Amino acid sequence: MRNRQMVMIGYIVAAACSFGPASLGGQEQTPPRDVLIRVEGPITVAASDTIGTLWVIGNNATILGTVRELVMINGVANVEGTIQGNLVLIKGTALLGPSARVEKDVLSYRSAVRSATGSHIGGTVHNELGVSFGARALWLLWLSVTIAMIVAGLVLGYFASDSLGRVADGLTSDWRGSLFTAVAIVVGLPAAAIISFMTGIGFVLGFFILFVMIPFMCLAGYVVLGTSLGRAILGVRRGDSSRMFTAIALGILAMQAVAVIPGIGGLIVILGSQLGAGALVYRTWKKGHSIEVRPRLIMQPA
Repeated sequence: MRNRQMVMIGYIVAAACSFGPASLGGQEQTPPRDVLIRVEGPITVAASDTIGTLWVIGNNATILGTVRELVMINGVANVEGTIQGNLVLIKGTALLGPSARVEKDVLSYRSAVRSATGSHIGGTVHNELGVSFGARALWLLWLSVTIAMIVAGLVLGYFASDSLGRVADGLTSDWRGSLFTAVAIVVGLPAAAIISFMTGIGFVLGFFILFVMIPFMCLAGYVVLGTSLGRAILGVRRGDSSRMFTAIALGILAMQAVAVIPGIGGLIVILGSQLGAGALVYRTWKKGHSIEVRPRLIMQPA
């Protein structure tokens, strides 16, 4: 499927590189490797004509003779002759008459093909409704993202293993504070970015919030949530920093598995990552405002 889309793109690039004025009708036979382009005007290839690749954009074409390749964009192709190669339709219509012959494939992108009895298509008609990706490409994308997230989590765990464990434990033990902080982040950071853009002088700050701080908070929150989930799966007790790397990898893998659930998987992951970011910020704020109490031994005379 993706290869067919690349073929269409290749046609467009080829036309852009060889764009030039072209006209038909009463002219000598053109070498079959030429590229002829007709924009916003009808064209007819007579029964005695043999031409190379023909592009018709924004109007109709009548093919009575022989064409090496035909590319129709936003128009109607009436074919009674022969197309030696492919017929490419982009938001167009092809009407194949009883004597029409298309020796290879018909590549149709948001287009219609109507074949009369007696017409011949040597290849296959490929219908494309829009940009799409095959199942293999989607699974490769999922695997790549999963590996990247696990690596990011392991790096964070390597440099801040104890802190990450405490934040992950706080996600479940103090979930109310994490939830309220997550709501403040979701509402506050975009609002701060918009206000910074509106002031003019804070454009750099708004850019930093929108394209640096928010993505970092999402990534960190995702790792925190994955770590908390992994520790729960492994049954690691609070305060125990053992098997941290295993918990990170297992939790993130579980989150990625949840993400592929149709309909609600992506939403669960997004909300969970925001909750993890809330736990991170809340833990940092709570640590900065904690009061350390040190007991002292007071000696009093008898």
